[in-house]
Amino acid sequence: MLKVSVAAMVAAVVAIGFAVSDASAATTDSQTSTDNSKLSCKLDINVQGGKVTVSWTITGATKASIDPLTFKGGVPLKGSQTLDSSGPLTVFLVAEDGQGHTVHCTSSDGVKPSPGSPPVPGGDGDISSSKPPSNG
Repeated sequence: MLKVSVAAMVAAVVAIGFAVSDASAATTDSQTSTDNSKLSCKLDINVQGGKVTVSWTITGATKASIDPLTFKGGVPLKGSQTLDSSGPLTVFLVAEDGQGHTVHCTSSDGVKPSPGSPPVPGGDGDISSSKPPSNG
């Protein structure tokens, strides 16, 4: 029978945890509105090599916001932006249909945050699938 000390097991788990977190990390949130089954969002964050890639897909919305990302001409229905990793990042996506129903997706570059109050879609958040997202 193999005997391993508790200290050795803890050291192995800690070493494995550091190796995985340094290489890459990803979190995903996918939601569908309880008021409109055609209104949904999916938000992914992938961290790799000092870069954070935020990707999203929105269906059934007429306007949306993704905080803290910025866009020219509105949020595209589907897209991604890559940012330099300069510290913890939490992204809030809010999509709204023409009847005022909303759906919220939240993701972070670390542990998934506890539910909070994401921002409400702004005046310049009209959906535009014809404009590509800007970087930065």
